[in-house]
Amino acid sequence: MEKTIIENELLPSHYVKQEEPAYKGKATHNVFQLEQMCEDYKSLVHQLRIRKQTIEQKFSLTVNENDLLPSSYKKQDEPAYHGRGNHMITDLEDICEGYKNLVHQLRVMELIIIKKFNIVIINPLSELVKVIKLDWEKLNPELTEYMHERKPETKNDKWFYYPHFCGLIYKNPVYILIDKEGNCMPPEIFDIRKKIIGFSIGIFTGKNVEPENYFKLPIEDLEKTRTKEIVSLPEFMGESYKLNETIEKNEIILIEYLKTTTYFNKK
Repeated sequence: MEKTIIENELLPSHYVKQEEPAYKGKATHNVFQLEQMCEDYKSLVHQLRIRKQTIEQKFSLTVNENDLLPSSYKKQDEPAYHGRGNHMITDLEDICEGYKNLVHQLRVMELIIIKKFNIVIINPLSELVKVIKLDWEKLNPELTEYMHERKPETKNDKWFYYPHFCGLIYKNPVYILIDKEGNCMPPEIFDIRKKIIGFSIGIFTGKNVEPENYFKLPIEDLEKTRTKEIVSLPEFMGESYKLNETIEKNEIILIEYLKTTTYFNKK
């Protein structure tokens, strides 16, 4: 059974998330830069340990750390950093190298834990994205009638909208169709003078399962497909959520796009 935890629950609320320092290797940074990187690395390692502990406690997991790294890895101990002004530049470089390796190992451990125990870490912004479930069946009778008039040779066939994009993200002026894997379809401008926008939706007859053509559906007509079910993005995607890197990337692209709009603005 899938277990979920929201990303911002992994650290205490008073923590500021520490990003990984941009360490570029030996002989590329001065003492002051290296000292700051060591400070940041130390903070990051602390936060990664807390994340791991939070996951284990929330789901009552018993984890043997010796089983959390591939056999090819040599376990990295935490470097002995004693604060600013206590190390030579060559020592600081070695400390950064050690920290960088340790951070990588801690991230691998977390990844192995969430995969092994079927845990999904949810992007908190994804929880704020609401998806309206669509029922394309509602429009199929109208589509069939319309296509029979224009293609009499199909008068014995039923026509269907391709139901792949079965969710709608809507908060004026944002209109986005979305499928279960986070693929998105933005609206098109059909008539700029008449301000008509909509979506090109695949249509097919009962003889086929792939779109035979595309129908330009104005947003006003799309309203007829809406159901009363409105769920969060992770709930809408279900078992597909974070299933693989491509789907995770789809989520990131969507969230980054919504950040450029007024979607997350409070009313």
